[in-house]
Amino acid sequence: MNPSRKKLRRFTLVAVPLWLLNALLANVAVKETRVRWDFTSNQRHTISSESLDMLGSARSQISVKVFLPSALPPPYSDVVRAIRTGLMTFRAESPVPFIVDIYDPMDPALTDSEKADLDTNAEAYGLKKADLQLIRADQRVGLSVHFGLVIIYESRQAIVPLIQRASQFEYAFARTLQSVLNRDFETPKIVFSQGHGEPNVVESPLKAEFASLGVIESLKIDGTPIPRDVDVLVILGPKRSFNKSEQFAIDQFLMRGKSLVALLDYRQQSTVYPNILINSLTGLESLFESYGIRIETNQTFIDRINPSPAPIKRDQNGQIIYSSHPLYPRMRSPSPEHPAVANMETLVMPMASPMTRTAVPDQSLQIDAIFEGTEHSLLANKVDRFEPEKNMAPSKTDVSGAKMVAAMTVNGILKSAHTRDDQPITKHALPGSASPVSSPFLSSSIGDSRILVASSGTRLLAAGQNGLRFFKNAVAWASIDSNLVGIRARDRLPASLVKTTAWDRMAIRIVSMAGPILILFLFGWIFTRRKVVS
Repeated sequence: MNPSRKKLRRFTLVAVPLWLLNALLANVAVKETRVRWDFTSNQRHTISSESLDMLGSARSQISVKVFLPSALPPPYSDVVRAIRTGLMTFRAESPVPFIVDIYDPMDPALTDSEKADLDTNAEAYGLKKADLQLIRADQRVGLSVHFGLVIIYESRQAIVPLIQRASQFEYAFARTLQSVLNRDFETPKIVFSQGHGEPNVVESPLKAEFASLGVIESLKIDGTPIPRDVDVLVILGPKRSFNKSEQFAIDQFLMRGKSLVALLDYRQQSTVYPNILINSLTGLESLFESYGIRIETNQTFIDRINPSPAPIKRDQNGQIIYSSHPLYPRMRSPSPEHPAVANMETLVMPMASPMTRTAVPDQSLQIDAIFEGTEHSLLANKVDRFEPEKNMAPSKTDVSGAKMVAAMTVNGILKSAHTRDDQPITKHALPGSASPVSSPFLSSSIGDSRILVASSGTRLLAAGQNGLRFFKNAVAWASIDSNLVGIRARDRLPASLVKTTAWDRMAIRIVSMAGPILILFLFGWIFTRRKVVS
């Protein structure tokens, strides 16, 4: 055999394994490297600066126990993929050891005893089985399986709330991580008011939308003091007015530096004649006016030029019929960077009433308008019919609603709307006490209180996807630490790709085609050069 051919064969036997090893090492290096290429315009697939700052505060190892069923159809398979990718990103960016242990409860290779051990292990971490709804063979099938994450840090551990959409992962994980990194962190308690005709959010599928924010419960507002462990009170579309003792309880709740989210309806449809609208007051108007917000309940926003679709009625098959409705105006946000807005430019607010400021903002009180009327908006003084055609004719009493506010926030030190004489006598007394015991009266808030008021309530949630999104943002703004609002705001933006020109795309094609050839040429040139030198 020719010596040169024999030498080439030996070189080939060595070179091929080296090339394979090089590809394997390159794959491992890329997998473990902290460099990420994210071509979305808002860096959607890159860990946020808020999460990086939080990871930087860790002092010791972070361990994550992950129970991910592998054989799940969409949309759960997308969530599983997002969790895996997100955890790898957190691990790559972590300055401390970040250990991820993944268990698959639906692994077909597991024996019955191994599955039982896995379930016992998950329950030992406090993880309960999730009830998932799957579509198989055009039928809805229920599946109960362990699906979730547990974060362990030093002597503390916390369970990440169930993630139902891929975009929810970073916020849910970061918020739970914050609770274990910060020893003094307390999960906020959020209660939804009951007793005045409000929808029961806690008993509805909407509860899952708020699970990542804190502990979610219902609370009947009956005039007794609101429990001290409540952090956020949410009032959604009450149909009956709050009496004086209930107003006092809400006022004193805010004086403890707590938060209130109120989405109110001032035009109720008659239960007997649905097309008749009845003016309805909530009893909270005097409270808000003393805090700096006056609601003009006798006026209603209307837009005859650019009305939004609204559910009118159902057809014979039960399908909802939509029609453009002037009482469903589209509002715009003058401050899209506000956390409660989170980059939403517009919001449909059915039958909203205008608001004005009654207090001058100062260093201790910040009042912001978050949604206001567009240039097509008008304010109608008499709205008593629901039918779209009944509200299309212009009226001489209509005035411009441009830049009139429909939703506002108040943040800062509040002064009580009541006096000590307004304090009702508490009916419940301590055992052995001859007289009832009352809570101490607070004339001003002992900390920064937060209030968000919108003059459109339950209809707002059904007027489009932005309605529910705004509701969640409002509760999040009232409950979360301000250093996490950026994550939620970014999740609301579309994950659009960075705009590229024709020259950019041509350059990418050239590099894609010529890159591997140039690399091989470079290796060949180096090998030939070394041979000539030797």
